[in-house]
Amino acid sequence: MSKTLFYEYSGVFYVEDATEEQQENGYLLQNDDFIQRLVAAMRQNQRSLVKEMLRTFADSLALLQPSREQFLLQINQVSSALLDFAMEYGVTETVEKNSKLFSSDYIEISSVSEIQTELIRYGEQILQQVHLSKNSSNSAIVRRTKEYIKAHYQDDELCLEQIADALDVNLQYMCFLFKKQTDTTIGAYILQTRMEMAGRLFQRTNYNVTEVAQRVGFFDVSYFSKCFKKYFGVSPKQYQNVSSNYLKTT
Repeated sequence: MSKTLFYEYSGVFYVEDATEEQQENGYLLQNDDFIQRLVAAMRQNQRSLVKEMLRTFADSLALLQPSREQFLLQINQVSSALLDFAMEYGVTETVEKNSKLFSSDYIEISSVSEIQTELIRYGEQILQQVHLSKNSSNSAIVRRTKEYIKAHYQDDELCLEQIADALDVNLQYMCFLFKKQTDTTIGAYILQTRMEMAGRLFQRTNYNVTEVAQRVGFFDVSYFSKCFKKYFGVSPKQYQNVSSNYLKTT
């Protein structure tokens, strides 16, 4: 059985340490359904709903007027669920591990409204940190994707699966994040990178079309020429001639 912390006047106990008498007297009330719905709302970042659920939870406890032991247990179960959520997303270092909610002394002397305020504050703090952590992590995935493409655009076998494996991320999730944050697909970004590098090579070297195509990851020269013309509006040869003439006059 997994341990669940709860308070009693005589100290702090775990479920598996509780006596049958303590369990029969109703110390171990079940909040499973509420906690599942609360965590689901937090996963969806529904901040208003989470706030309302926590407020309603505290209000309901006040109306039910449970024994002090039962009240302590109910509050602890919900605050522990919030902490578990924070731990799941790795933000326990940036939220208060030792919230007032985890102090039996605070619970003993505080009013329901004070406890309600602390519950809501703690829940909102965790959601904010999880949101920031997700955004930071997502931005890092997009940044690493771009860096990988720029380092491997010359590979004619470069593909989405290769990138996802190298970054150790889910392929579909990687594509979704990239599109969401850049408003373009990874495939389009690969093509853009290759075309820009091809243009630079034509401007700065004497490589012929075949050599440039191979140096930017195209095995098929005719396909490279087709992509190049679509991107720049002129053929590789025309682009090369214009670049060559420009260099001669400068």
